[in-house]
Amino acid sequence: MTKMNLAEGVLDATDDDGWMAKGQLYKSAKYAIELHSMISDNQELEPWIQAKITEATDRLSSVKHYMEYLQASDESGMMVQPEMEASAPMESAKRK
Repeated sequence: MTKMNLAEGVLDATDDDGWMAKGQLYKSAKYAIELHSMISDNQELEPWIQAKITEATDRLSSVKHYMEYLQASDESGMMVQPEMEASAPMESAKRK
């Protein structure tokens, strides 16, 4: 294999990860607002619906708190490991 083959598919600084993530977050927020207006306060929901909403909330919360940690670490000058992922705690919990 050549170096060109090894680099294919690898994300680097020129990728538009932030732009893509913001598009996905916009869509998630739009769906959340629409769902919020579709569900009444005393409406009975299927358990799978409740589980999906809880899972989506948990995942977004994990990313938000991780991003807050990165910002706080950057502002205080603390060293942050770039390899740290927001899903790491969830992955270890799944293995148990």
